[in-house]
Amino acid sequence: MRGLLVVGLVTAFVATVCTGHLPTRSHWRRPVFNLARMNCDRIKIADLCHCCKDPCDDVECLNNGVCVDGICNCPCGFSGADCGVDLCAAEPCQNDGTCVPEAGGVSCKCVVGFTGELCGKDECEPNPCQNCGTCSRIEGGFKCTCLDRINGTTCEVIDNIITTQNYPNNYPAGSSLQIFIPECFGKQIRMVFDDDFVLQKPGTPQCEQGSDLITGDFFTCKDGVIIDTQALFEVYCGGTAPPTVTSRGNFIVDFTENGDDIQCKGFKLSYTYVDA
Repeated sequence: MRGLLVVGLVTAFVATVCTGHLPTRSHWRRPVFNLARMNCDRIKIADLCHCCKDPCDDVECLNNGVCVDGICNCPCGFSGADCGVDLCAAEPCQNDGTCVPEAGGVSCKCVVGFTGELCGKDECEPNPCQNCGTCSRIEGGFKCTCLDRINGTTCEVIDNIITTQNYPNNYPAGSSLQIFIPECFGKQIRMVFDDDFVLQKPGTPQCEQGSDLITGDFFTCKDGVIIDTQALFEVYCGGTAPPTVTSRGNFIVDFTENGDDIQCKGFKLSYTYVDA
């Protein structure tokens, strides 16, 4: 009976100390022993005071997490109450990017040509290269490879003006001009002539507009790569500018001065790529 009384008194005392509910009346006397020096293991066994229990005793932290005050501190790349969530396991990085654990989460190391938080931006999509330029992914961005007669960082500059030599002055005897304009997939080449067009003086016997028997100075547009391929359009001569012409593919501009000592102003034309 006496033993039960002692245990009851100790239990009541420890509970009072742990909750801080000590009487404030002047006749109350604190115990002469120090609670901090008591054997806490024995108090735990008796389950007399929850404040003596280590809050990490029942906490299991996975993936090398460390429990502090009952909460798991997770290493880089892991999250969750028990650090059981591997943030890289879901493969958040796109386009072959590499997941890199970091404090508070993950980051993505992108392969060449891709950027963004999750490597979701393709530097070549949509194609930044204009006028049928070809986009290549390089370290830090992209590079455009342009068609002939086109330049600029994004192939935005077209050298699209073609003239005879010395234009608007007369072209010299024996002059000729052969220029290849490459095709662009899904596009056609549209060619517009300046009205100030003179090849061989109008009315001369050598120039009969539209004839394949022209022996004077003449101009043709051809569709293809080889100069000697069949002309797509008429042979032009005289003093009337040809109408606007549109190719089916590559364009070849071919001008020949026949050496008859009759030189004229020549021509000036411009071309653009238009949707097919």
